Amino acid sequence: MPERGRTHVMPIAQHVFPLDKLNNWYRLYGKRGFHQFQCVVPLANASALKEMVARIARSGLASPLAVIKRMGEGRAGMLSFPMEGYTLAIDFPARDKAEKLIAELEAMTIEAGGRLYLGKDALATGDQIKAMYPEWEAWADEAAKADPDGVLVTDMVRRLQLRENVQ
Repeated sequence: MPERGRTHVMPIAQHVFPLDKLNNWYRLYGKRGFHQFQCVVPLANASALKEMVARIARSGLASPLAVIKRMGEGRAGMLSFPMEGYTLAIDFPARDKAEKLIAELEAMTIEAGGRLYLGKDALATGDQIKAMYPEWEAWADEAAKADPDGVLVTDMVRRLQLRENVQ
């Protein structure tokens, strides 16, 4: 650790959007683009991240960007992502092999008692998300009260079937 410590002050935009320093950073992944995977696992199951990183390394799908962070208490809402534990965020080129790997990582996340970040997910199934977010039915009930005709249903909610089979 440097003598000055680990504190570093920077503008908020630089902290929140670090890739903006690199022009067209998304082109690193080719014309097909990329998939983002982000999960959080509870502290008690943090060893799952080590297994995930090892699985990624064995896959041969190198990523120019991966982040592991410690998260504090979370849960601002029924479908809120944060929980106390560790989060892994990583990008993969959009390829069939990457989708297979992400499916394995999603299964490992469920097994570890974690959850996926819905804002980055494009591949999980409704059953997987429902297993990770046990309050989804309470959320669906509230959504049905606020929007009984289903006018405000998003593509993500449709894909994950979050408003189906709820009274």
